[in-house]
Amino acid sequence: MRETQKVNRKHHFPLLLVFSIIVCASSILALAAKYAREFRMANKSALPIRRSQAVPPPEAPDGIQFSAIPARIDDSSGLLNGDFKIARKMSELTRPCEKILNNSFVTPSGLPPSVGQVRLADPEEEFEATDSVRGGLPFRRLVFAGLGSSICFVYYERGGLMYPSSCLAIFDYGQKKPIWVGESARKAKTVDELRHMLSGREFHNPTRPGC
Repeated sequence: MRETQKVNRKHHFPLLLVFSIIVCASSILALAAKYAREFRMANKSALPIRRSQAVPPPEAPDGIQFSAIPARIDDSSGLLNGDFKIARKMSELTRPCEKILNNSFVTPSGLPPSVGQVRLADPEEEFEATDSVRGGLPFRRLVFAGLGSSICFVYYERGGLMYPSSCLAIFDYGQKKPIWVGESARKAKTVDELRHMLSGREFHNPTRPGC
């Protein structure tokens, strides 16, 4: 009789152990499923917040940038047709052209720049040519400008960045505003080279706070 009880106890003990293991495993799986559901719900609820957070654009090193042009001209190849009087210094710009140029810049918040904030050095003068800013120098330098009967253009270098580039801004006297602006790493020395770059679509719209 005692031997029979010992045998029953031997069989009973493994059954209890197996049952305990099954109960523990079920509890662990249930908790894991619960936390997985909560984790997924937390991620879903966080997505709209992430999408609504707009990434602010990088600021220009000098605090101003060329304002956006609402009417984009897809075919810019003929914008510089006609005759232009070439200006090699900022003092040679006509008053209307200079005024439109100064009014074409804004701060990152969209406000007009302060008086004297729009500065272009003359050719061969020092300016902030790289991102190693020295301070007190203009961030832009004139290459040359063209004064026509109905439009003018200002072609200048833009510094203050790791990869400086050249910008071409074209202004309409009648509309008193810029009608086109483009940026290119290639440098032009003449109006004909600018025309060739325009026809070859070598300028692109500034995507960073350039120009």
